[in-house]
Amino acid sequence: MNAKSHTPRAEQIRNGDFSNGSVNWQVYDDVNFEEQRCNVGQNGIAAQVIGSIPAGRYRLSCRAAIVTPGGFPGARIRLSYDSVNVIMDIVGTTPNLYETDFDVPAGVAGMEVYLEGNTAAAWFDDVSLDFAPQSDELIRNGDFAEGNAHWEMTGANFDAETCALRMDDVSQTVAVPTLGYYQLTARAKVGAGSMGRLQVKLLPDGATQYVPVSSTDWSDYAIDITAIQGESAFKVSLIRVTGDDVQFDDVSLKLTAGLDD
Repeated sequence: MNAKSHTPRAEQIRNGDFSNGSVNWQVYDDVNFEEQRCNVGQNGIAAQVIGSIPAGRYRLSCRAAIVTPGGFPGARIRLSYDSVNVIMDIVGTTPNLYETDFDVPAGVAGMEVYLEGNTAAAWFDDVSLDFAPQSDELIRNGDFAEGNAHWEMTGANFDAETCALRMDDVSQTVAVPTLGYYQLTARAKVGAGSMGRLQVKLLPDGATQYVPVSSTDWSDYAIDITAIQGESAFKVSLIRVTGDDVQFDDVSLKLTAGLDD
């Protein structure tokens, strides 16, 4: 099985790694951006305005550490919208990852994120607001650890826990559990002279979407899918277009934001 890398799907923070210094950030009092991070002194604040975002479950995260301890409240990251404040206190001098998941309802017009020194000086890096990872996997046996189980096959080998297409394609049909926004991902590679396709069709009468698979190295492929018109199922297909050496692994289909969230 091949390791997967996460690709942000709905990142809302601009310049959250501070590789562009203060770009997209408003600063108040004692703030600097040395060493490609946001260094906030006591009573310093760095802020960013975020526009309207789709409803869904999100994860706010950052790396941070206290530089000069203070009283309570010390340093913190705070996200504010409507009358809601999502707050994480920065509590240690050792760099740590801070993260929290929360639900954003429909109709939120805008947000603001604040990196606050308050009574303590601190630094922040890798500030992110993205869809929270989903735990409800829709694809069964997407890593092919069970060979061809749950896949309709016309011509494939399942060697070393991958799906190697020698003829035609394989597919799996899964029910749409709720209307909303989904992402189909997979890792794939092809041999010289071969080409494949990662494809999904919304049933019964929805659109077909696909991405071509052409890299000779294991690469990540993704399709964002909108199921908002009463679709009942997804038909996910792994397709050999040309040649006889197309391989797939780690196929996944997950909800990213439901219409009722």
